[in-house]
Amino acid sequence: RDLHKEYRRQRQMCIRDSPSSAAASCASASRSFSASARSASSAACRAASFASSCPCASATAAGLAESLTLPIDITKVRLQTSAVASGQLAIGREIVATEGVGALWKGVVPALFRQCSYTGLSLVLYEPVRNYIAGDVPAAELPFWKRVLAGGTAGGLSIFAVNPTDVVKARLQNSPESLPVVGTLKQVWARSGVSGLWAGWSPNVARCF
Repeated sequence: RDLHKEYRRQRQMCIRDSPSSAAASCASASRSFSASARSASSAACRAASFASSCPCASATAAGLAESLTLPIDITKVRLQTSAVASGQLAIGREIVATEGVGALWKGVVPALFRQCSYTGLSLVLYEPVRNYIAGDVPAAELPFWKRVLAGGTAGGLSIFAVNPTDVVKARLQNSPESLPVVGTLKQVWARSGVSGLWAGWSPNVARCF
């Protein structure tokens, strides 16, 4: 709209010009408008391309990071559920000695599903949540605390949505035996129903907020 306004303004200037300079002025205005329109169109295409690829790229990076750090996560789970005080390295050595090196990556499937889904969903939800919080205020003028609120809300909603994957992951990591992912999910559903799949959602949301 701004480009069209500028183009109309320059055309009006052309009309007021003397006949000898009108043609050159109008031609200059037309070239300027065309170049500006092409630049704006190119910028819009780049922005649209980045917006569509950003969640996918972020989810991929999150999945890679989750795979590399999963051994740390399983030692954390064992420490949190163990009745005997121990250290992280001691727990890690015990897992390798009794269950094998591969046991350090127990729960990798639900962990990847959780992390990739959570990261992508957070990015998708952030903008509409931010716009809702902002109301009539332009996003560029939004105060810092409202941006934090928007990010925390988007993160909290996302982790709440994928909480069942976190429940299954914790069950797999805390078991000394190798359990099937789908079988564990069915077992939780059979024993506790929907509430079992969303067990622990409140500390999850608090942590991600």
